[in-house]
Amino acid sequence: MGLSNVTLTQSFIPIKELYFSFNGPSWSISCEAFFYLCFPYLLILFNKLGKFKYYLTAILASIIIILTNYISPNLQHGLFYINPLFRIVDFILGIVIYDLYINLKNQKTLVDFTILEFLSIAIFVLFFSLRDSVTDTSLYSIFYWIPIMTIILIFAFQQGAISKILSHKYAIWLGEISFGFYMIHHLVMRYFILGNGKFELITNHYLIIILLFTITVIAAAASHRYFETPLNRWIRNKN
Repeated sequence: MGLSNVTLTQSFIPIKELYFSFNGPSWSISCEAFFYLCFPYLLILFNKLGKFKYYLTAILASIIIILTNYISPNLQHGLFYINPLFRIVDFILGIVIYDLYINLKNQKTLVDFTILEFLSIAIFVLFFSLRDSVTDTSLYSIFYWIPIMTIILIFAFQQGAISKILSHKYAIWLGEISFGFYMIHHLVMRYFILGNGKFELITNHYLIIILLFTITVIAAAASHRYFETPLNRWIRNKN
């Protein structure tokens, strides 16, 4: 268990007690490390393939869709949602979206991006409202591809009213600490529940939510300022 966490390979093993061990959200770091290792090779391959990279992406996406019908239910969450070998299709879709963005960026179009931003959010809300009508396997894998790809592509242009709001310095700051928030929140919840369950200091659920949120934001802000930022600066200086 400890070795898989240290080497960031826990997400390759479709056993819940392993990929959610220590700090549950760290499974995603395992995936990201694998994606970053693959990224240079994917760029080389895509440059060689040219337009055929879209066909390759479609084939890989189709394979995921087909496999949802054949993988054992006991392994579906550990594979479709967690395993990097399956989730790399999401990463590749992100590369394709970026390629599409670059191709569209320099084209002059009479488009109201505010309408598109609201529309992309509406599409996501629509899909979210239909989540109970699809299988868990679809939710783990393919169901949110369309709404998320739409949101990423449209908001990448940063030309709508919502983008302007998100460009405010406080919104940017929240975005900067969001990774730390994600990584810390599970630990805060786990140890607070253990301590509060033992001593029963707070019983009001709303107060608990506010307290947990506040603690996590403060911890995430401290992590960003005193760990992430200095480490990023040190890495850049080394390069």
